[in-house]
Amino acid sequence: MSNPLCLSLWNFSCLILLCPKN
Repeated sequence: MSNPLCLSLWNFSCLILLCPKN
């Protein structure tokens, strides 16, 4: 979750789309 956009924890979709668990 180094991506600043991934800091949007309130937006779970953001985590899935921008921070895929590789």
